[in-house]
Order: sequence, then C-alpha cells, then structure tokens
Amino acid sequence: MKYTYSKTHNLPYYLTNSLGELSLDGLFNLHQEMLTEYFETFGMDNFTMKDKYNSAWVFTKMHADIIKNPVWDEDIKLNSEITFIKLAKVCILTTLSNKDDEVLAKIYCEACVIDLVNRKIVKLSDVSFPDMDVINDQPIFLTYEEKEDVKEIDRVIKYTDIDFTKHTNNVSYIRFIEDILGEEFFNTSFITTFDIHFRSETRIKDTLRINYSSSLNRYDFRIYEKDKVSTDIILTYKNR
Repeated sequence: MKYTYSKTHNLPYYLTNSLGELSLDGLFNLHQEMLTEYFETFGMDNFTMKDKYNSAWVFTKMHADIIKNPVWDEDIKLNSEITFIKLAKVCILTTLSNKDDEVLAKIYCEACVIDLVNRKIVKLSDVSFPDMDVINDQPIFLTYEEKEDVKEIDRVIKYTDIDFTKHTNNVSYIRFIEDILGEEFFNTSFITTFDIHFRSETRIKDTLRINYSSSLNRYDFRIYEKDKVSTDIILTYKNR
C-alpha cells in the first residue's frame, strides 16, 4: 500500500499574522490538521486510536523548510505522505504549494503512539498499523547548541495550551516562541527553517523555564519543566 492524502485549502484569516501572511503556528496547525484527516482515511486517527487501544499519536520531532509564506485568501495545495516506518516510529512529509505548484514549505515530522494511561510508547504492530510502501526518507534535524548570553523567561501552561492527549499541544510551544520573538522580529525577518524536538510531556499548570540565545541568523531555545528538559527549538532566519 502506497498512499498519500491531498487537498486544496483557501487560507483563512485566523491562520495569518499581522502581515497578512500564513503565521508560523498557522503553518504547523495546517500540518496537524492534514495529518488528522490523513490518518482518519485509513482508520488510525486519534479518536479511533483512543476508542480501540486507549492510545493516541504524538509528535516527537518536527522540521520545516520554509520558502515563501502564502497570504490570506490565497488558494494553497497540501499533500501528506508517510515516508518512513520503523517499529514504533512513523515519519510524515507535508508539502505546501501554491496554485501554480510552486513549493512554499515542507514539514517533516516523527510521530509515535503512546498509551494514554502509562504514557509509554506503543509498538505500531500492537495497534495494527497497515503495511505501506514508503520511500525510506528521514529528514536531518537541527540540534540544540548551548550559547553564551542566555536569556530566560517563565511560562505557565494554561487550559488553552493543552489538547486531546492531555498534554501541551505542539503548536502551543510555537506560540510561546512567537511571543518571545515579537512583532518587530517578524516584520523584519523571515524564518527559513524551524525544528522542534519534544523530549518529555508537560501538563496544565506546569511552569516552564524557557532559555534562549541567538547567534548569526539563528535562535536556540531550550524549555525546562523543573530541571527536566521538555523541548528544544531551533530556528534559522534571513532578513526580509
């Protein structure tokens, strides 16, 4: 079985930023929405997973290559394809294009299934994941680099930050970073790559410590819950 999922989407206002472009969190929301619909077509969406196996899909890593941001009311094409499967891990590629088939962005992600009671990773064979012909392609993820002049900010996880799996949604972390970078950064800079590595879960009312530093055209973020590393985020950018 080799299977992809595609659709055309008119970019709505609520996924854009103050420039009228697809926002960073909007891009990852589109990706998340695509995977929900994609997995639903072969009976592996999170509602089905919870009902049948009391489990759910979670992301472990994501990487985005961003070439150009579409704008509000623009028609865009999205295509998702599973590119790698191994034991407990699935890699998925979502490609975003314009109406002329110009590639605007690519998002790669690693996903696994966790048991919703013990929060441990479940083998794909234990949830009857279907056999698929894949291209065995895995992305190269950027890794966190400790730098000097580290800044720090705290953030408490709120109800609006959590999702169906009862932990902080991946897009919530992206919004935390957008708020730290601020309007001036996005008005003058264009993010070209974005990596996020989820190391441990965080829950409602947890207090996160976000450490961040910058070097030439790069930011590194490390998010802690108490003394445990929760999430690493690395982005590169260029001037507009």
